[in-house]
Amino acid sequence: MYSTMISLPLTKLRAFAAVFETGGVRPAARKLSVSHSVVSRQIAELQSWIGTALLKENRGNQPVEFTSSGRMLGEATLSGLGIMENAVRQIQERHSGNAVILETTSSIATRWIFPRLQSFEKHCPGIELSVTVDQRLNTSHKSDCDIMVRMGQGPWDGFDCTPIMDDWLLPMMSEKYWLNQNRPSVPRDITSLSLLHDRDPATSWARWFDRYALQDAQSNKGARYTSSDLLLRAAEQNLGVALGRYQMAREDLNRRLLYAPLGRQRNIHVKDAYWILLPPGQTRQAVLRVRDWILSEVDNCDFDLVEI
Repeated sequence: MYSTMISLPLTKLRAFAAVFETGGVRPAARKLSVSHSVVSRQIAELQSWIGTALLKENRGNQPVEFTSSGRMLGEATLSGLGIMENAVRQIQERHSGNAVILETTSSIATRWIFPRLQSFEKHCPGIELSVTVDQRLNTSHKSDCDIMVRMGQGPWDGFDCTPIMDDWLLPMMSEKYWLNQNRPSVPRDITSLSLLHDRDPATSWARWFDRYALQDAQSNKGARYTSSDLLLRAAEQNLGVALGRYQMAREDLNRRLLYAPLGRQRNIHVKDAYWILLPPGQTRQAVLRVRDWILSEVDNCDFDLVEI
């Protein structure tokens, strides 16, 4: 395979991919900024090298038609060139002085980072922030990101870890569900409702039931969701009561999309629930500015639940 890769006529394959993409020799030539005779010659030489026809015989001004071999090669070549192009762009972005790649979970991205991007544009002009999502924490130190924001029990080996926020777990539901369930107002009322679960063991209903002396209640019943975002969306859709993370639900609580019917007193406090992780020795100024922006946003994230 290695010897075949060395001998591949990449320039000719690129010309053929352009013909396949544009549907003709002349538009391919315009795309590549060469003459159509150059493209025609490269296609002829490619067919000779492969040993089979890639284009059907063209009579007059009829559109280019591809043989079955031509279609197979065209699709493979376009796909391969596309993968290489994306890789090159990602590398260029990663090594650009003003580009920063932030990796986090889907819930933090959707419910904490994105609502604050206008603030980011104001406080970090000139920095191109790309947000990537990965539910798993990459501990191999080979991640392409420059900075991570994670929830969990840190610190983690191999990273410079800074705790940034506490959190509070408390029952949350939609107003409609609250009204339909006769306005539950004390912990015992929760035990009869449809429980919604985050797969994160730190947010298990068993913890909350134990905290409020409800050990006799069944804490495992109900549907399970793979992220805090999905859990809270299920609660918004009147599907039950979620033991939600306040920091993830803050905007929805303020907008009355979710209610915390037991108020702020019936919660479980989670200290150092969110962290900033930097690769060891990270000193790039753009990355440090993003870190400082995150820390400035955290200053406004105290527990200020609006009571029903």
